[in-house]
Amino acid sequence: MKKLLLLSFMFCLIGCAVKSSVVRLTDNVRPPVPFEFVKVYETEDSVLKKFEKVAVVTARGSAVYNTKAALLKALRVRAGQVGANAIILDVSKDKSLAYKAASVYLTAGIVGGREYSAIAIYIYPEK
Repeated sequence: MKKLLLLSFMFCLIGCAVKSSVVRLTDNVRPPVPFEFVKVYETEDSVLKKFEKVAVVTARGSAVYNTKAALLKALRVRAGQVGANAIILDVSKDKSLAYKAASVYLTAGIVGGREYSAIAIYIYPEK
């Protein structure tokens, strides 16, 4: 009975986990940024400084066990890992070939649950 309970718990942990992925859009390499310092923008128009698109980041998880906050944190973590200091949540306006290819690759086989995508960007410091 204990083994069955432990096995059930392990499957729950695996099913409840947030999975994330990254498709890089540039070859520029920057040092990682802690997720706490990765800003979140709703639209590309709300970014008022010069920036570079670094990657498409996606986070997915169970609709039952994963909250929007958990998936947003996963997006910020992955963006920071590739050196981005911000993400843009509204990716519907981005019609680039790289984004379309990344979208097809990242969403293949997704049957249910929650999924959020964003463009990871590097905002240049003001001079």
